[in-house]
Amino acid sequence: MSFVSDQGAGWSYHTVVRAQMLRCKRQVSPQSWAERHGALADYYERLREGLQLAEAKQPRDPDWQSHTLSALYHRLCQAPQKHLSAALNGFLTALKRQRSLAERWSEVILQAGDAAAANETRG
Repeated sequence: MSFVSDQGAGWSYHTVVRAQMLRCKRQVSPQSWAERHGALADYYERLREGLQLAEAKQPRDPDWQSHTLSALYHRLCQAPQKHLSAALNGFLTALKRQRSLAERWSEVILQAGDAAAANETRG
């Protein structure tokens, strides 16, 4: 389909239809929406933990960053109100350690807010 593209690590909706597809899925089955995002967050958290990195090395490791940001996105999509304070604390920690990670962190919070239509995390 022309609105789906292979991103190498997986498939992605074209930006023109992505928001509409997410909104439809969220509205049709909010429970399924939350369950899927919870399962995806669990998956990325397991990948991150599987790296077994020392705490000091975590923020600089690209795989750790990728897994952490993916888990963050899915937790915020799952339940924005429940996970927002942890997301903001993580942002502040990232800001102290590595500004580029903090910038990506804030982008993920905004993206999740748009995907979940959550006013708490929207820009």
